[in-house]
Amino acid sequence: MIEQGSRWTSVNGKFFTVISRVVVEGNVWIYYRDNVENSPSNEYSCYEESFLSRFYPAPSESTRPQ
Repeated sequence: MIEQGSRWTSVNGKFFTVISRVVVEGNVWIYYRDNVENSPSNEYSCYEESFLSRFYPAPSESTRPQ
């Protein structure tokens, strides 16, 4: 399940943080923002199915190579 505050990444290496997961009229929407250092973040939303087809869970800080 996609959880609020979880970090996700795209195939091109961009990172995103989930803001919320909301059910509207039977559809699950994911609201998320990009994580670009030293830049204002942009916010996006899409259906949960679309989100899962575009992104995958980001590795935790402890498992990233140094």
